[in-house]
Amino acid sequence: MSSLKSATMRSLRSKPLTNSSRRILTTTGRNVGMGATTRNAPTYAPTTTSHPDYPPSYTPSYPPNDLPGFANTSLYPKQTPFNNLLTSLTATLTNPNKSSMPTLHNLLRGYTSDPTHWSKYAHANPDKLYTRNLVCELPGVFNLMLLVWTPGKILQGSITETRFATPSSPGQQGPLVQTSNKNFGLNQVSYMADILGLHEISNPHPTEYAVSLHLYTPPNAALHGCHVYDPHDGSVKHVMQSPYDSICGVVQQ
Repeated sequence: MSSLKSATMRSLRSKPLTNSSRRILTTTGRNVGMGATTRNAPTYAPTTTSHPDYPPSYTPSYPPNDLPGFANTSLYPKQTPFNNLLTSLTATLTNPNKSSMPTLHNLLRGYTSDPTHWSKYAHANPDKLYTRNLVCELPGVFNLMLLVWTPGKILQGSITETRFATPSSPGQQGPLVQTSNKNFGLNQVSYMADILGLHEISNPHPTEYAVSLHLYTPPNAALHGCHVYDPHDGSVKHVMQSPYDSICGVVQQ
């Protein structure tokens, strides 16, 4: 039995599957998501992880120095375009005059993927459909993750996004109705919000990992969970998201 997923947030990204036997269609309750992809990343050493509870108020690595409760960026002296992207996203999302979808879209689209910038965050696990690697977050405002997609399951490789209409009466209208199917490759950016329906993300390549960068604002699914839809009968159930596989490049044991 496969299933598809939905929550409450906006996100700039592409949303993933949650395990090898399930397809996940998501609407993230106001989730404006953008995803970017890249090819030719380094070979990932698979990481075996366990999932202890993680602090609800995790402090991000690369926020502006003047934001209260944030780590000082002087602790991270090496400036790269990726680190600059993190700083720009944080500054934009904490400034109500700048936090617009076109601005966020342009910031993500303006970054050219380079695996040397973000490989420290990309931890793979061949026993999972994908891994969730937290890059940085501001609780209640946004979180930024790298998702590493196991082959056969878009900072590296390419991903496929399939969208479906959200049923008005879950479980009573038969199979979910597909509305679109698109492939996203290197450095492409996509947008998803609940009003656009449900979606499913997959890595179609049989042997190569794919890596995608996901910005969720606000990060409601991380706090409140999401809804998973069964594509065969349209039924739905609520689930909480699993803990991060890594936080700021550190694997969670």
